[in-house]
Amino acid sequence: MNMPKSIPDRWLEYKPYGTVISGTKILPFKVPLKEALSNNLEPDKRFTPSTLLQAFPHLKCIIDLTNTDRYYDQKEFINSGVKYEKIMVRGREIPTFDVVKK
Repeated sequence: MNMPKSIPDRWLEYKPYGTVISGTKILPFKVPLKEALSNNLEPDKRFTPSTLLQAFPHLKCIIDLTNTDRYYDQKEFINSGVKYEKIMVRGREIPTFDVVKK
């Protein structure tokens, strides 16, 4: 299947989410896609904000480290009572100390 151009590079290669990092309450997950993008994928490949919220109904906070806001609308999380923070981190680069301090 051809990957729609608006989906991040290698997005399909990764699982939607991992496991909680030992000793923390941090759950890593790939960027969810808004419905308009996700609808271009086979149903078993879709991962949206609502998919994440259904899988983790007690999610309290999201720290988004992507360098864009085009993949989903943060309001989907905020309207569900999830605190949302955005830190713009460029991909494939080591972030500056100022970015890490955030």
